[in-house]
Amino acid sequence: MKQYEKIKRINLTILETEELLNKAKIKHENTLKYLEMEIAENKELGNDGIANEHAREYVKENENRVNEFKDHIKYLKNMLHQLK
Repeated sequence: MKQYEKIKRINLTILETEELLNKAKIKHENTLKYLEMEIAENKELGNDGIANEHAREYVKENENRVNEFKDHIKYLKNMLHQLK
C-alpha cells in the first residue's frame, strides 16, 4: 500500500472515530442525567446509595468508552504524524 493511501485511510478512520466519539459523549451525558434521576428517585423512596450502584456502573462504562475513543484518535493521529 502506498503512503498516500495509508494517509487517506487513517484520515477516514479518524473521522469515523470522531463520529463515534460524539455519539459516545451524548450517551455519557444522558447516562449522567439518568444517574441524577435515579439518585433523586431513590432518595424519595428512602433507599441508600447502594440502590444507585447499577446506574453508577453504567455511567462508568460509558465514560470508559469515551476515553477509549479519545485514546484511539490520539493513536491514529500519532500514526499519521509518523507517516508524514
